[in-house]
Amino acid sequence: MKRTIKKQIWLNREEAQQLQKKAKKACLTEAALIRQLLSGYEPREAPCSGQAIL
Repeated sequence: MKRTIKKQIWLNREEAQQLQKKAKKACLTEAALIRQLLSGYEPREAPCSGQAIL
């Protein structure tokens, strides 16, 4: 589905850091994380392609 609506939001420093950290842990972009949260799905941490699996 093509996205045609742009939304801009204001975050404080702490909120921005939380969003960045959670997106990184889930190996998602911040936008992808927000879309998943809006659809009711809460992603879990995932190993990113650059991380070694122990």
